Amino acid sequence: MFLGYPFTKAQYGVDSWDWYADNENDKGYCYQHDLGLKDPVEFLTNPLATTYFKKKLRYIIARWGYSTSIAVLELISEANNKFPGYPKELYHWQLEMATYIKQELGHQTHLLTVNYDNGRPKVSKGDKSFSIPATDIISHNIHRVALSREKLQYFQNKYSKYGKPLIFSEIGT
Repeated sequence: MFLGYPFTKAQYGVDSWDWYADNENDKGYCYQHDLGLKDPVEFLTNPLATTYFKKKLRYIIARWGYSTSIAVLELISEANNKFPGYPKELYHWQLEMATYIKQELGHQTHLLTVNYDNGRPKVSKGDKSFSIPATDIISHNIHRVALSREKLQYFQNKYSKYGKPLIFSEIGT
């Protein structure tokens, strides 16, 4: 599961299919066009947008939930880059979606994670996403850092307080 960049095209070319319309003939995904949302943060806060995304999650689980070819479901790739000014809203959205998948849909087949790039949730600003009970692992993308044994030990120590396995889902420059 991947939620694209909701603000603009990412600097490395990923189209944000949930928000950005590519040209005048492309109306964008339903959040901007059909729901009339004016700001991407409304994707996290608007009740109708939440309902639409839950329907999408229900479809994804119904369609691919059986698959043993899928190891991990990731709510948002590099969540801290998508909504950098809205840590509380991001946390509450990820908490609601993770709980919906694991409890309301009862999906236990796949591991569930939240993912951050070159950082972790800003707990001091209200983002406690690595502590969400419904998530199984912590997923961290680490770019622009040389990984030595010492650096890996540093990350292990840094994230051990969450009591969940840590994976580096992207590594490199």
